[in-house]
Amino acid sequence: MQKLWLICFGITCVAFLAMYALLSFYSQANEESVSFVLHTFEGNDYTSSKDPQFKLVFFGFTHCPDVCPTGLATMSKALSSDQALSETVTPVFITVDPERDTPEAMRDYLQNFEPSFIGLVGSRAELEAVQKAFKVYAQKVQPPQYEEYLMDHSTHIYLLDKDDMVVDVYDYRIDATKMAQKIQSHI
Repeated sequence: MQKLWLICFGITCVAFLAMYALLSFYSQANEESVSFVLHTFEGNDYTSSKDPQFKLVFFGFTHCPDVCPTGLATMSKALSSDQALSETVTPVFITVDPERDTPEAMRDYLQNFEPSFIGLVGSRAELEAVQKAFKVYAQKVQPPQYEEYLMDHSTHIYLLDKDDMVVDVYDYRIDATKMAQKIQSHI
């Protein structure tokens, strides 16, 4: 009886290892680069695949009352806490509100954060394509207590490697020190 149990246990372990290997292979085979081309507030094209650094990417809008300033401040603090990070990671802010986030609005807004931030704008179609690649949600909402509309949007911060593969995702409320440590572990 004990021998039968050991055989069953061994078969089960082999089956689980085979399934793990298959799932691991399948997930790696389906990983795709999230490379994109958008426009800086200076009017230049930014092609993520031509940027040789890691990228820390956040989607938001300049009229955001809370989530965006918090996420951008966290990114700024994490990158400025370690010179090696600030030299190897490009912070990127992509608008989800192209109607209001003109190049000038993005430039003025990002002056409040890390000076190396790249603010990106584009047409509605260009931005939707990038949002789709990142699986980002964004939609206009009109809360009754606000005169202007807001944008309901995803709040994740994405770390891309040099090949534009997503290697980590952070909540916008993560502690900046913890974010810096996690980024450092990928570099």
